[in-house]
Amino acid sequence: MALSPAVLQSKFHNQNLLPFLNKVPSTNLGCDGFPFSFKAKSSTYKAPQACLESKSPQEVRPLANFPPSLWGNRFSSININHSEFETYDTQVKLLTPKIRNMLVTSTSDVMDKIILIDTLCRLGVSYHFEDVIEEELNQIFNKQPHFLDENEYDLYTVSLAFRAFRQHGFKMSCDVFNKFKDSDGKFKSSLLSDVKGMLSLYEATHLSLPGEDILDQALAFTKQYLESSAVESFPNLGSHIINALEQPFHNGVPRLEARKFIDFYEAGESPNQTLLEFAKLDYNRVQLLHQQELNHFSKRWKELNIASEIPYARDRMAEIFFWAVATYYEPHYAHVRMIIAKVVLLISLVDDTIDAYATIDETHRLAAAIERWDMSCVDELPDYMKIIYKLLLDTFNEFENDLKERKESYSVKFGREAFQELVRGYYLEALWRDEGKVPSFDEYIYNGSMTTGLPLVTTVSYMGVEKIKGTEEFEWLQTNPKLNHVSGAFIRLVNDLTFHKTEQERGHVASCIDCYVKQYGVSKEEAVKVLQKMATDCWKEINEEIMRPTQVSVDLLMRVVNLVRFTDVSYKYGDGYTDSQQLKQFVKGLFVDPIFI
Repeated sequence: MALSPAVLQSKFHNQNLLPFLNKVPSTNLGCDGFPFSFKAKSSTYKAPQACLESKSPQEVRPLANFPPSLWGNRFSSININHSEFETYDTQVKLLTPKIRNMLVTSTSDVMDKIILIDTLCRLGVSYHFEDVIEEELNQIFNKQPHFLDENEYDLYTVSLAFRAFRQHGFKMSCDVFNKFKDSDGKFKSSLLSDVKGMLSLYEATHLSLPGEDILDQALAFTKQYLESSAVESFPNLGSHIINALEQPFHNGVPRLEARKFIDFYEAGESPNQTLLEFAKLDYNRVQLLHQQELNHFSKRWKELNIASEIPYARDRMAEIFFWAVATYYEPHYAHVRMIIAKVVLLISLVDDTIDAYATIDETHRLAAAIERWDMSCVDELPDYMKIIYKLLLDTFNEFENDLKERKESYSVKFGREAFQELVRGYYLEALWRDEGKVPSFDEYIYNGSMTTGLPLVTTVSYMGVEKIKGTEEFEWLQTNPKLNHVSGAFIRLVNDLTFHKTEQERGHVASCIDCYVKQYGVSKEEAVKVLQKMATDCWKEINEEIMRPTQVSVDLLMRVVNLVRFTDVSYKYGDGYTDSQQLKQFVKGLFVDPIFI
């Protein structure tokens, strides 16, 4: 999910900021294989005159009037049922060895094991058995690479295996689907009678990579069928089909998808009752842990008194914590979730300040203070900004003290530098907006992929992760890897396409649509079509970047993918962060309503 860039309303130049200006992100930096280049020059953008002609600092404040929180004090005052948690925890611990035994027990058909692994993943409980799953998939993929070709598996089975391997970073060939095509090169019409196979193939197509035409054909073939008649013809799978069309599994937030799949699995043909019970118990157990964490986080907001001190800012504690849970839902990442939540809160406050309250003079002062990162700068800020600046520095000091005990405080430096880089990006957008210029599309999307906040959130999400023992992963992130580029570009494209009109009415910085129109001389309608296709293609690039071999572990790469998934879900029908009514049912499912057992 992207937090919108600055809105700047007047001219201001400060010679003391020149050293800082020289450190804004360079838009002539490229990334090997990234589909955007940097050629076109900036051109003038005519901003809404009501903004530019204002004289008074009070008149130029771009007030957004964000809607209030839907939740009030619900999460800060929630009572955690500790005895209920103990009951769930005990039952989960009793069942875990039984499930593990099911995984390691030898079977005559490797597909039985792959189906079990996929079921555990979709039920949201595979984290209990990460080591076994990794070993089993690695062994099958490397020792039996042609098992799908050597057996007469149906479409459902081949598609499931293909998706399962690719979701774990194993680059299974898409040629496994050739046997389902006729002599004309089209998918066989007889497949239309196999609704489970068609649904499975549809889900598998979302793991496609660039240039895999057969999966593009498969997507068109299955989507047309599922949208046209499958729901009416097969009502028992109706809800499953509707959900897949709305939110394909691979593109969805894992924790949300687990919640939904538990219901689908229970309503399916002959579910394994042990797996089903285990999934329900574990979901409710983890939900209680998340409730407790959200309770602590919400109390932090109240204690800071931000709602009174900074009334223009969005109060989105539950939605911010949803962001953290979307990235890491597993219980043992509680510390990382809290780091992510605290940093996203800071991003939101800075973003709302620049976007919805600060004058151009105040924006310059805040940007320069964050660049210097020194508490002595606080005296140069207006009172309301002092609160934000102190919170920013205090929060990172808190991270350093907490991680020092674990000998991981070295990672905080990378988080701080990523925050400064984000603000430099905001500042560059501020310069474009203040000067009334439309940058080239290539310049805009390069900088815009960073100002989504994804590189920063990814960096802090690696802080405190036990499997990271040094600086290698952080140094990799500082190279601006292609995965971050493309993921950020997707978020920026979806952000701009979703609420371009609303932000232009508020005098926002030119969007990717404006930049594309100006650079390529096409209509807005044409630009929207091209950018929508570009967003779709970004997913293929993202998938390619998680295929083995990888520079860092696939599990860590998937945390970046999870941030993209969060955007895919939260911007499905608008800006779900600002208009949190759109995320209400998701928040309830994650943090309020347990699964009936």
